[in-house]
This record gives sequence, structure tokens and C-alpha cells, in this order.
Amino acid sequence: MNRRSVGAALFLLLIAATFVATFAGPAETLLTVEGLQRACADLNAAAQGRWPLWAALFFVTCVVATSLSFPVGPVIGIASGALFGFWTGLLVAWGAAAVGSTISFLGSRHLFRDWVEGKLGDRFRRIESAFEEQGAIYLLTLRFNPFVPYWLVNLSMGLTHMRLPIYVPLTLIGLLPAFVIYAHAGTELATLHSIGSIMSPPVIAALLVLSFFPILVKLYQYRHAARARN
Repeated sequence: MNRRSVGAALFLLLIAATFVATFAGPAETLLTVEGLQRACADLNAAAQGRWPLWAALFFVTCVVATSLSFPVGPVIGIASGALFGFWTGLLVAWGAAAVGSTISFLGSRHLFRDWVEGKLGDRFRRIESAFEEQGAIYLLTLRFNPFVPYWLVNLSMGLTHMRLPIYVPLTLIGLLPAFVIYAHAGTELATLHSIGSIMSPPVIAALLVLSFFPILVKLYQYRHAARARN
């Protein structure tokens, strides 16, 4: 077994461990409002007078969690808003999610791309051809969609040839709406009924409409170009 195979196996084990820690370990308490309120109260008490240090530690923790596909983006965003206020909390959580997403993207590309390409062959090349033409549209659409986990987008995009200078800014844009919602919810954590309640039907509808916006822009460009040719 070569080093890349070992690295891929370890990466998958770490991802599996994060899921177990989230849904079957102590971290599961953070998925409830009560658990999150207690954790933020404890952190607030410990961080008195040392906010820059705690913000840095929180940022690093969120980067590690996101890079390992930890499926708790809302918890990260809400906790950041509760601990640091809306603007600082937004910047910390959003920035950490973008950095972690980029690390996950690169890890997936380095460890799994060749294996997936070898397994799928011509089918993979057809998918790759589509991404060369519409990759930016696909990425933004998936990022805005509230039903598609951000960690799954990180791993799947790493299997494509999408260039890093395209992936990073589009990831920042695509993650921003959700993290604005999370940070705002964090500032109202004391009155929050459940973590799921922040995604009300109007909010979900707005994000879905936003997710179709890149497609609509592309369709408009096609129609405009067709009219210009005629």
C-alpha cells in the first residue's frame, strides 16, 4: 500500500470519527440549543479579558472541524455569533469554514481523484467536461442550496479539475448567506427554541431562490448571445 492510499484511509477514518463524535459522543449535546447555551456560557466565563486568544482558538478549531467534514456548520456559525457578536462572529466562522473547506477540497483531490477517475473512466471524463464549462455555476448553486451539506460539496468538488483561484472566491460567496443567518441566530441564542428553527420556510425558500440565481444568469447569457448571433 503506497503513501497516498494510507493517507486516503486515514482521511476517511478521521471523517468517520467526526461523525461518530457528532452523533454518538459528547459533541452530540452541542446539537441542542440547551447544550449550545451551556457551552457558550462556559466559554464566555473562561474568556473574560482574553477574547483575541479565544477567537483565534475558536477559528483554528472550526478550521480543523470543517476540513474533517464535521457536519455542524450551523453550530459553528451560531456559537461564533453568540460568543463574539454578529460581525466578529460572522467573520470568524465564515473565514474558518472557507479555509477548512479549501483544505478538505485539496485533500479530496490529492487522495481520491486518481482512484475515482480510474474507476469511472469515460463517465468521469464526461462529468469533467461538463464541469470545465459550467463548474462555477454548479459550485455556486450547490453552495447556496440549504439541503446540500457543505462538506459534501467540498469533497465532491475536489474530484474535479476546478482551479483553486475559482473555488476559493466562489466558496466565500456561496457560504456567506448561510453564515449570516447563523451568526444572527447566535446573537439571539438565549431566545432560540431549536437549532433547526433558524431555517424557517421563508428562509429556506429564499436560499432556494438564490441557489437558482446562477443558473438563471447563465440562461440569460445564452439567450443574449443567441440573439446577438442572429
